[in-house]
Amino acid sequence: MKKYIQSFTLLCVIIGFVLLCAPKKTSNPTESIVNNPAPRFILNNDSGGTTRLSDYNGSVILLMFGEDGNTPTQNAAPHIETIYNEYRSNNVRVLCILVKNTVGGNPTVTELSAFKTTHALTFPVLADENQKTKKSYTGSENPLIFYVLDRQLHIKTHYTGYSSQIDTNIRRDIVNLK
Repeated sequence: MKKYIQSFTLLCVIIGFVLLCAPKKTSNPTESIVNNPAPRFILNNDSGGTTRLSDYNGSVILLMFGEDGNTPTQNAAPHIETIYNEYRSNNVRVLCILVKNTVGGNPTVTELSAFKTTHALTFPVLADENQKTKKSYTGSENPLIFYVLDRQLHIKTHYTGYSSQIDTNIRRDIVNLK
């Protein structure tokens, strides 16, 4: 009996060690929302009014979450404007959602309008109050994230950062959904 208890104890120690040392799967909120309904929002826009995601039901949507004053966001904006101009006749819409890169900061209507004017944008620029909307989509701290939504406002793909490859992928995604 003593040998049985020793063997059982050793087995428990080995199993415990294996479980303790095994890599843990961390949840990635961005991955878990793909193919699910996009979190809804109502945000202040560059015109002083509000914009609801639900107003765009029936359109393919490109959401661009960017930080105000962030170089990658500023560099990507003109390229996203080009995509918008190429596909808007196919009921493709772009919404740029700006967040402040400081905790507790909210972009003002003046800042939204300045961003839109500086980059000659024709799509709405929205303010994400305290990054609530961004956090409902992603756990990422990356300053630039894109989501492509289908006509039923389900998230189909997402990209972090901006590059010519991401530009190509966004265009492909839009073509596949339009």
